[in-house]
Amino acid sequence: MDFGKNHIDFTGLYSAQKVDYFRSEAQSIKFTNDALSYYNQSAGVSQSDSTKGNSYTLVSQMARINYSYASKYLLTLTARRDGYSAFGANTDKYGLFPSLAFGWNMASEDFMKNIEFIDQLKLRFSYGQTGNMAIGVNQTASTANTVQYPFGGTALTGVLYNNLGNGDLHWESTTGTNVGLDYAVLKNRISGTIEVYKTKTKDILLKRNLPNITGSKICPYILVT
Repeated sequence: MDFGKNHIDFTGLYSAQKVDYFRSEAQSIKFTNDALSYYNQSAGVSQSDSTKGNSYTLVSQMARINYSYASKYLLTLTARRDGYSAFGANTDKYGLFPSLAFGWNMASEDFMKNIEFIDQLKLRFSYGQTGNMAIGVNQTASTANTVQYPFGGTALTGVLYNNLGNGDLHWESTTGTNVGLDYAVLKNRISGTIEVYKTKTKDILLKRNLPNITGSKICPYILVT
C-alpha cells in the first residue's frame, strides 16, 4: 500500500503440523528350510519383535509489517509465536519471539549527492529473538522398562528407568543485536559489508550425565540459564 512517499505492506503466516510415527519389527533366525522366508517366521529357532511409536504437533503464527519512507528509511516489525506439544506439562508449550529492523539509505540523502564516488551507503540495525525446540518426543516424561534379576534363587521382575523426565522444559531462546554498514564505491567496483553483532542464549536445552554415584546412567535434559 502506497500513500505519498510512504509504503507499507503486511505479511501473515499460519502453519500446523502433526507427525505420527510407528515402527514394527520382527526377526527370526536359523530356519530349517530357507524357502520358508518370512512366510512362517515361527519356524525359526529364535524369534524377536519390537514396536515403537510417537506423535507430536507444531503450530506457528507469524505477523510482519514492512514500512519505508521515500526508500530512505526502512522499518520491519515481526512477531512469531510457536507451540510444540513435546514440551513439559508444567509449561504452556508456546514461545513468543519478536524482532525489529531499521535501515537508513544514507546515499539517497541530499547531503550525499555531491559525493560522486559513493554509490551505496546503508546503515542497518536489528534486534530480535529466535527459538529452538531442540528436544525429541517423550523427553519430558519419565519412562521405565521392566528388568529381571536373580534374588534368592528365583528371577524377580523390577523396574529400571531409561529416561528421567523434566516437566519444566520449554523453548530455548537466543536474543541477537546487529549493526551493519553496506557500502559500494567507484561505480560499484568495490563493495562490502561491516557487521557488529552480539547474541545471548538463555534456557539452553542441554542433556547432562548424572553422576555414577546415583547408580544410574540416565542422561536427562535440563535448562541452563
